Amino acid sequence: MIADIISLALISVAAERITEILVASKLVQPFRDILRDKNINSMSNYGLWWFLDSVFQCGYCMSVWVSISLSWLTPALINDNFYINYILMIFVVHGFANFYHVFFEYARRGRAKYFEVNLGYKRVNEDG
Repeated sequence: MIADIISLALISVAAERITEILVASKLVQPFRDILRDKNINSMSNYGLWWFLDSVFQCGYCMSVWVSISLSWLTPALINDNFYINYILMIFVVHGFANFYHVFFEYARRGRAKYFEVNLGYKRVNEDG
C-alpha cells in the first residue's frame, strides 16, 4: 500500500514536470511558436491549431492531457476495475500535479512573490 502511494506521488510529480516542460521550457518554445503562427494564420477561434495552441499556452489545460496519458501507470488504489480506476486516477493525478506545481512555484519564487504574482495579493508595507 505504501509503495502504491509512493508510485502515485511520483507519477503526479512526473505529470507536473512534463507539463512544465511542455508549457514553459525553452526546449519546446520553437514548437509553441509554430503552433502560435499556425493558429494566427488560420484566423479561427476553433479547430486543431487553435486547440493545440491553447493547450500549449495553459499549464492547467496541459496537465489534464498529461494526466490522461500517465494515469494508466497508477496502481489500482480506488477500484479493482481497470476502467473505473483509470478514469478516477486521471482526476487524482491531475489534482496532485497542480498541487505540486503550486508548491514548486512557491518554493522557487518565495512566498511573497508567489502570492503577489499568482493570486494578486500585495504585501502591505508595515510602515504605513
